[in-house]
Amino acid sequence: MIDQFSRSVANLTGHVRFFGTSITNDEPTVSAEDVAKSAGSCESALKQLSLCAEQQKVDLNPHYTQLIVITDDLKNAKSSIQQKIERADWDERSDLMTSLGSVNAALKTASGLTSKVFNRKKSA
Repeated sequence: MIDQFSRSVANLTGHVRFFGTSITNDEPTVSAEDVAKSAGSCESALKQLSLCAEQQKVDLNPHYTQLIVITDDLKNAKSSIQQKIERADWDERSDLMTSLGSVNAALKTASGLTSKVFNRKKSA
């Protein structure tokens, strides 16, 4: 049976993948405001996942591959947002800069989770 933490990791993986794909594909229906909301949602979900892992002392080893996928998708999203900022109108830049900040914070959290797995493997 899949536990709640595993389900949360799977849901987050899908959410981040969709977020990254929608930005990378330069969907015309995705506004800068939508990007900011989605980036903030990814950031919040990752922080909540990290807090849950810490509080429940979850073994992150089984989730390592998904955490790497999340990190890679966030890196791709970051690159796409940076490109959007370069060619955005002034009125869109604020939302895109907010998105970039959220993605950077999410990346920091995701990297922290993956490093915990890596450090456990090294010390074992």
